[in-house]
Amino acid sequence: MKTIVLTQGNLPLISATLHGPTCAIVDLTGCTVQFVFEQKLGPIIPGGTGNNSPFTFTANATVVGSPANGQVSYQFVSGQTNLPGEFEAQWLVTNTATSAVTVYPVSNAFSRSTVIHFEIKAPLPVASPQTIVQIQQLRVPVRVTLGDFDKSFPNYSDEAIDDVVRTKLMCGEVPGQKLGMDRKSILPGITQPCDLARLMYKAALTFKAPETAQYSYRTRAIEEKFGREDFFIRELQNAIYELDNGRMFDSFQSFYGWVNALRGLDIWGLMTDMNVNAPVMAVSIGPAGITVQTR
Repeated sequence: MKTIVLTQGNLPLISATLHGPTCAIVDLTGCTVQFVFEQKLGPIIPGGTGNNSPFTFTANATVVGSPANGQVSYQFVSGQTNLPGEFEAQWLVTNTATSAVTVYPVSNAFSRSTVIHFEIKAPLPVASPQTIVQIQQLRVPVRVTLGDFDKSFPNYSDEAIDDVVRTKLMCGEVPGQKLGMDRKSILPGITQPCDLARLMYKAALTFKAPETAQYSYRTRAIEEKFGREDFFIRELQNAIYELDNGRMFDSFQSFYGWVNALRGLDIWGLMTDMNVNAPVMAVSIGPAGITVQTR
């Protein structure tokens, strides 16, 4: 049977149609139904405690519609899906006249399993920075943007990164944030991902902008060229533009920029309907020269 995957804390409504060993629908007339939910035992770790106290509960389920249709459901309630892990569930059907208890699902052509498999997963973390209140907290994000990963021989010193971030704050690069009086703190502190991205991108651009000019050296044995990081700088500029102004028109920063980038095509002429109510003027040519009168 397929595993039902839930996110920790979700409270789904579980529904099923019960079938017997011959795949016939179970008639629930005169029956009560319960939903049993139990955590699977984890492995016993040598020297450890293992998982010897599984989470389990039994709750009343609902017979949906006519009992002859064999349809049941259970609505999870708060606290029943808080624990991540693997779980198994079953429907307990009790005949009120005979007190006989039957457990479903049963093995048949529809299902080879006698339990319903569940897996509860922890929610994915939300992409949001913790409050960044110190300039030194920007060192790692700026290094990541610059690709400066060699801790033994970094390309940029901590002091240089701090100075650039400090300067950006002094220039008001991040609206609502400013440099603290101690020149080491950020006030009131960065909590939004867009503000973090804006500051680290602009700091990285400050480092990379001077490297656009290409330079090289050559000896008898070797020749090397450096610089010309045009593409990377353009990507930084586009990312900053989107943070400040919203999503761009495809790869252009505006519709106007796209139109002006076209070559060999009169886009304004093709996209403009012009209606002329003639005549619009009268031109007279004589000894006194040329006179123009609008109509």
